[in-house]
Amino acid sequence: APLAKLRDFNFPQACVWIVARLADGLQHAHDRRVLHRDIKPGNILLSADGTPMLLDFNLSHDENQSHAQVEATLGGTVAYMAPEHLRALSRRTSELVALVDERSDLYGLGMVLFEMITGHNPFEQLVSHAPIPILVEAMATERSRSIPSLRLLRDDVSWGLESIVRKCLQPDAATRYQRASELAEDLDRWLEDRPLRHAPELSRVEQIQKWTRRHPQLATSGLIITAASLLLSLGWLILLGTQARLTAAQARVLETEGAEARELAQRFERGTLKALCLVNTHSDLREHADEGRQVCEETLALFDILHDPQWQDRSAWQRLTAAEQRKLAEDARELLLLLATQGSGTSEFRNWPSSSFPRQLDATSANSEIPKCLTPALLPALLLDRAEAIRDLPPSAAVFRAKAALLRQLGDIAQADATDRKADEIPPTSARDFYLSATAHLRSDETNRHERAIDDLRRALQLDPRHYWSWMQKGLCHLEQGEPQLALADFGVCIGLWPEFAWGYFNRAFTLNQLGQQAAAVADYSAALDRDPLLLAALRNRGMAQLELGQHAAALADFDRLLEVQVSGSALAAGVSRGGIDSESPVASAIPLKVSALERSSPGSPDVVVLHALRGQSLAGLNRHDEADAAFAVALHADQLATLPASQQHQLLCSYGFAISARRPQEADKAFTRVPSDDPKYPEALYGRGLLAANAN
Repeated sequence: APLAKLRDFNFPQACVWIVARLADGLQHAHDRRVLHRDIKPGNILLSADGTPMLLDFNLSHDENQSHAQVEATLGGTVAYMAPEHLRALSRRTSELVALVDERSDLYGLGMVLFEMITGHNPFEQLVSHAPIPILVEAMATERSRSIPSLRLLRDDVSWGLESIVRKCLQPDAATRYQRASELAEDLDRWLEDRPLRHAPELSRVEQIQKWTRRHPQLATSGLIITAASLLLSLGWLILLGTQARLTAAQARVLETEGAEARELAQRFERGTLKALCLVNTHSDLREHADEGRQVCEETLALFDILHDPQWQDRSAWQRLTAAEQRKLAEDARELLLLLATQGSGTSEFRNWPSSSFPRQLDATSANSEIPKCLTPALLPALLLDRAEAIRDLPPSAAVFRAKAALLRQLGDIAQADATDRKADEIPPTSARDFYLSATAHLRSDETNRHERAIDDLRRALQLDPRHYWSWMQKGLCHLEQGEPQLALADFGVCIGLWPEFAWGYFNRAFTLNQLGQQAAAVADYSAALDRDPLLLAALRNRGMAQLELGQHAAALADFDRLLEVQVSGSALAAGVSRGGIDSESPVASAIPLKVSALERSSPGSPDVVVLHALRGQSLAGLNRHDEADAAFAVALHADQLATLPASQQHQLLCSYGFAISARRPQEADKAFTRVPSDDPKYPEALYGRGLLAANAN
């Protein structure tokens, strides 16, 4: 019985058996020219006796239908779609719709098997509802460029199962399983320790192990070593005698080595993404910046890029395809550029031998020999040299700009100007080039800097729709231009590109709050805290939004937690760089992302003073008036109030006046009166005094 089988299996075996039976059912549908087109975990059910069932054929279609009927029902869940299905969904042309066939269903089934075994979707972009076309295109590009690896997440998975899943998730449908029955057969063979028929065997050791498990009597009789040796010898004799079989064996060996190299490449790509997010989101907390640099170093060390000038000649690199090499080379240059421009103070750099580097800081400088004792001032130059020396990449204006800035710091103005002229001769061609151009505009004093930056960012996103930081910076530019609705869409894409990263939710929450959608803002601040509990600026902003919603108890809980952290001396990873704690400016910006930190806060620090005022408002809303008065008394003490900027002092006075206006109108009037007429808060104070006068009459 199915249930008895499942009880006898271990976890991977149970997953494989379930997917094998689903493949049988899918073949039954395909034989009748019916495609499913929405295979996902939500459409799979186990019956009471353990039989797997494939449900919800609402999006399926008969291949005899007209093109119009097919296109009308073309949908599904993008998180589990094959690349050709994503492109057909995005563009809806006849040619692309026709490419969605049985093999697209098998891709979705492979995604389900991957997720069952690892607990994770193999790709970063997981947008299941109302997908944005440009994001769908980005997902198609990502899935066309890489093949996920089970062993990257679970190294205990066998190479045989790795091979099956890889064949399911091939970007090119022609190299996948062509029929669901082929997939079911290989899965059953894997369960029975038999050789795979349709996917390559990636490990000779595993082949021997499977043979011994099928013939345990040889092992118990002591003949297994002799028998295995004999079989291997005979096998090699046969292979040597047949040129075609020898060629096939060599190809399989290369495929095994290539699989290991691709696994390393995927680790490099994931490390690059993590490093970019850490380095590009600065806080004043040193630990955060150090973590970003550490991930940069660890990622570059996968191919020994920091120590070996000839790292591109290594065998692991040579086994990658030209397209994979180009992508990783671009990532490597970006990581080196980030390390050079963001600082490089870890011990890893200080241990580099000077012989590992080129002998010149710049190709035109003949007298810039590397000293034997490397100094921190020279380390960025060495990193930039390594970035410039990467083969098979066009010159980068960004590298030359960084070199020019460094040369100016070292006092070589003439050489800096010459290097800048070199950069001027290199037009931007990549998404990264346009992004750096945009950030240069934003750092300038140009009156139209935001418009020019947005234009460059749009061109960057045309080249690479997945460029997270271009979306982030575009959203911030739209906020600066007073276009929060456009910013909201930009930050939404950020969340889709990296749903595990807190800052996308954080910035979208800020924008929602600006639009008066406090309830939605609270939800996004909570999502940010779920992903990064130390992002306490989200805790503060959530409390303020809850205060506006009249959720005083929840707001008080957030403010109490903040006060506890600050007074105890814990680091507060806050996010407002341009407005302090009044939360009147975006909390994240682009490279470098300025994020102020409320680190060790004394009881009389400005941050704690404002928190006492926020607690006072929350307590007043709960009618806990004595506690509210005590909290306001701390905040309004002359010595404490003087620690705040004038704008925050006046904001605090207005908040205090409204909080006590019903109970202590005379004290409230004094608070409103203290706001000067030239302050932006004066109309609010004047309104408060008017209310007091109306109530008095």
